[in-house]
Amino acid sequence: MQALGKRVKQKRIQLGYQAKYVAKEVGLSPGGLSLFENGHTSGIDFITGVKLAKLLQLSPEALAFGYEVNTLPERSNMLAIIGCQDSGPEHDWLEESIEKRPLTTECVDLQFSRNNTYYGLKITENTGRYLEGEVAILNADPQQVLVSGNDVYVVYQTHRQLMHFLYERAGKVHLIGFEKDSHLLVVNRSECQYLHSVIAIAGSESVKKR
Repeated sequence: MQALGKRVKQKRIQLGYQAKYVAKEVGLSPGGLSLFENGHTSGIDFITGVKLAKLLQLSPEALAFGYEVNTLPERSNMLAIIGCQDSGPEHDWLEESIEKRPLTTECVDLQFSRNNTYYGLKITENTGRYLEGEVAILNADPQQVLVSGNDVYVVYQTHRQLMHFLYERAGKVHLIGFEKDSHLLVVNRSECQYLHSVIAIAGSESVKKR
C-alpha cells in the first residue's frame, strides 16, 4: 500500500495543483505540506485530512487507506447523482435499500464504498464556492459526526442549500452560506430533514450517462 504522503503528492500532481496552492487551501505552510508528502504525518489533524480529501477529489477512505480501483469487489464505480443544489437529494432513492435503489440517468465515475450511502448533487450554477457542472459528493449517514469548517447540504423546512457547518451546541446547528453577506442560520438538529457532509467534489468530466 502506498504511504499516505506519497498518495497526496501523486494525486496533487495528477490534478496539476502546485504545492503552494494545496498548502494554502488546507491551512498548512508549504514546508509543512512538503514534510507531510515525505512521510512526516504527525502534524496533520483530522480536519486537515478531510480538507485534503475534498481538495484532491478523494473519498476519506481512499486518502486514508489507499484503496485502488477494482481491488475491493464490494465497491461500486457508479455513484448516483440524485438531484442538484436547488432540489436536494431524491428522498425515495435514499430510503431504498442498496439492492432496490432505482438507476439514475447520471452518475459519477468514482470509487466509493457500497456499505455507506454516498450520493451526488449536481451544481447547476456557480455558488461562489462550487462551479456549474461540478458534483458535490455527500455522505447520508444519519450517525455521521459533523466536522467544524466542513460544508454540508441542509434541508430544513423550505430551506435547501449547501452551507458551511460552523458548530453544534445544545442541539442547535450553526450554519452560514458562502457569500460575504450571508447571515448565520441556527436550526434545531432534530428539525433538519437532511444534514449531509460534503466529502468530495467531482469535476464535470467525471459525470457519465447511463
